[in-house]
Amino acid sequence: MRCSSHAVGRAGLTLVELVVAVLILAIGILGVSASMGSVARQSRVSFLQTRLRFSAQSRMEMLLASQGSELRAGEHLEGDLEERWEVIGFQPGEIWLVVRRRQGGLELADTLSTLVGVP
Repeated sequence: MRCSSHAVGRAGLTLVELVVAVLILAIGILGVSASMGSVARQSRVSFLQTRLRFSAQSRMEMLLASQGSELRAGEHLEGDLEERWEVIGFQPGEIWLVVRRRQGGLELADTLSTLVGVP
């Protein structure tokens, strides 16, 4: 009995199937690498926001510790960190603190407000 050419199964991949598989794999790898860059950038922004919030909280604690005649508007510039605060009213008063950090093309800001002299 003779086998026809249609009855014989083929083994392996054709060249076209191989090229398509490699192309799909390459697109997947490019997508993953692009998302890793975005994740790294977001991680850096989160780190800078945390440092900025820490700076704002530290400055607010220093201002609250110096309640009295020394409590007045001011600013502090150090490197890429800019802190400005103002005191509104007296007994009770309000402190507004704005902290900005510029690094490269990125600018972050945080604002804190608190009442002072309130029993």
